[in-house]
Amino acid sequence: MVNIKGIALKNIKQGYGPEGNGLEASIYLDGRHVASIKNNGNGGNNRYHWGIRKSNKWVNLPEARKTIVSRIRDYFREIGKEELFESLDAFFDAILELQRIKDAAESD
Repeated sequence: MVNIKGIALKNIKQGYGPEGNGLEASIYLDGRHVASIKNNGNGGNNRYHWGIRKSNKWVNLPEARKTIVSRIRDYFREIGKEELFESLDAFFDAILELQRIKDAAESD
């Protein structure tokens, strides 16, 4: 699992839709499940659900989004690529690509 500044994706399911790649995953912050990400591959942006189901109830976690955005900005500043922070989608696409590279290297 790729972890950048305490942010990681787990339970990754990828597929293909009529307009591109599809995705479902859980977003973790410091080891805690805080959100879900979904893209059905129909050409739109990723959808984020900031919260988790707990005992069949939705628990909203708006502070998690603020923390993640802040850490992503810090990460891009630290690597001298602040201009690359366009959106959460760009960051999570990068995490997915790094995960693919890691998985390929481990399978060799």
